[in-house]
Amino acid sequence: MKQRADLRVEIDDHIYLVEYQCSPIKLKEIQKRTKAYLKLGLISYWIAGPKHLGKGSLFQTVQKFGRFSKKEGWWILA
Repeated sequence: MKQRADLRVEIDDHIYLVEYQCSPIKLKEIQKRTKAYLKLGLISYWIAGPKHLGKGSLFQTVQKFGRFSKKEGWWILA
């Protein structure tokens, strides 16, 4: 895989990747990278940079960067 995450964190034998996305990116590209990380057993989190906030609809931003959990509901890192 050519893509490299911005930050790699290891906690209790788990590896987490953080992608801080400043430049425009399509949803399909985020999905492609996330799936590639998952195939390697890595959990990724995406942070929406300032260009993704306040531009277009909130739904589009949540669609790209949002996560859902039963405990917290929908959430986004920005």
